[in-house]
Amino acid sequence: MRALILVLYRSYRNSKWSVDDMMKVKYVGPSIGVTGVYNGKIYEVNEIDSKGGFLRVIDEDQSDWNYDNDPDWKPGYLYSATAPRPLAVPTQKPGRFFIVEDEDGQLEKAGVLPLPKVGDKEVLGEKEYIEFGLAMCPLVGELIDCVDCMENQDVIDESVPDRFKRKSDWRVICDNCEFRDY
Repeated sequence: MRALILVLYRSYRNSKWSVDDMMKVKYVGPSIGVTGVYNGKIYEVNEIDSKGGFLRVIDEDQSDWNYDNDPDWKPGYLYSATAPRPLAVPTQKPGRFFIVEDEDGQLEKAGVLPLPKVGDKEVLGEKEYIEFGLAMCPLVGELIDCVDCMENQDVIDESVPDRFKRKSDWRVICDNCEFRDY
């Protein structure tokens, strides 16, 4: 009997929190930990805490553990809806969530901004990424942390990681980059 109740509970929970019913956000900003949210990735939101301004996000950890067998438990971790950052590092510059899918405008009411688009194309530009301490590196063709950018500018060539030196004229590209001395 106990096993049947457990199966029914899991079945109910899984249908209640199915992917089709969840809202989605894109995170832009410094990655938060190994199992937190990563810059540029889309995450599912399964709850909005209107009183505290938090989103319950299924992040990289994808935790689905109910340690206390709490019937009101929901999967995911709480992040600030408007300025997500690690609670343990209050000095870290916060990132930002942008709406990808919104159910009844709930994310917008919580202060999450719409994802800027023109037609179907995302237009979140370099200016917004710079605000979060990221730069589009022409050496690797992806966003990198501005600290990595500064370190590459100021160290001897032998100390620059190989992934930045794949182009034969990498030093010239780096010296002429618009993010140089940012």
